[in-house]
Amino acid sequence: MTVREPQALRSSLHSIGWARLIAAAMVLAAGALLRYADGFHFDVLPFATAALAAGLISGVLLVGSAHVIDLQRFAWLQIYVDVALVTGIIAASGGPRSVFTFLYVLTVLEGCFLAARPGGLAAAGLAGFLYVTVVLGRPALAWLGMGAPAEVTALQILTVFLNAGVLVAIAALAGSLAERYYLAQRSLESQRRDFSDLQAFRDLIFQSVGRGRPSSAGRWISRRCGRAWPARPPSRLATRSACAATTARRCPWASRSGRSAPGAERRSV
Repeated sequence: MTVREPQALRSSLHSIGWARLIAAAMVLAAGALLRYADGFHFDVLPFATAALAAGLISGVLLVGSAHVIDLQRFAWLQIYVDVALVTGIIAASGGPRSVFTFLYVLTVLEGCFLAARPGGLAAAGLAGFLYVTVVLGRPALAWLGMGAPAEVTALQILTVFLNAGVLVAIAALAGSLAERYYLAQRSLESQRRDFSDLQAFRDLIFQSVGRGRPSSAGRWISRRCGRAWPARPPSRLATRSACAATTARRCPWASRSGRSAPGAERRSV
């Protein structure tokens, strides 16, 4: 499972909290408009209660996201709570005939945004199970003799399972994209830190060479190369002496005669 940075996850929770509040207000306004246009043929009180409860819980989660310590568990709690709130809104607005079924897609995308593929699949699985329970719960209770008779058509049953399959497909696709995005972001952040460390290391090397005394970079190079870092930069005289000694070892006849190599004059001409 992809683990996000605490600061980034807290920022995501804060943004989703505001988005949840806006969505709850829009759902309540949409229900009022449908009621005004005679397009809402169900009881308004349960729907209004579910929408107001969603707004209240969204405010509580928004405040809690700024003070909670265990952000991973809090993110998973938000995913499950949002799926339950959407199920309540759908059940209060007609169940299989509800116009707010698309809210399940938002919960799946939220799961992918907070916990990548595992979060999306968990949200899709829970949403599909609760949606099937809402649509087929009353007929099942009536069949068991524990409730009033309720009619359900084959088209509604097919629609329920198709919606559940679509939610799982969306979760798999969006979760895969979210995982790749977070892995790429983490890789870029690691490379940026390595590049910053390399720049700082280069500056230490140049400072140690310019000041003529070993620094932490010099000591690190000494340990890596197995050679001692000079206490001060060599002078010109020492450099010339070293060059003369090297020439004497490689060309002993030049140091004895004081002349250049045979044929050097011809090559120079």
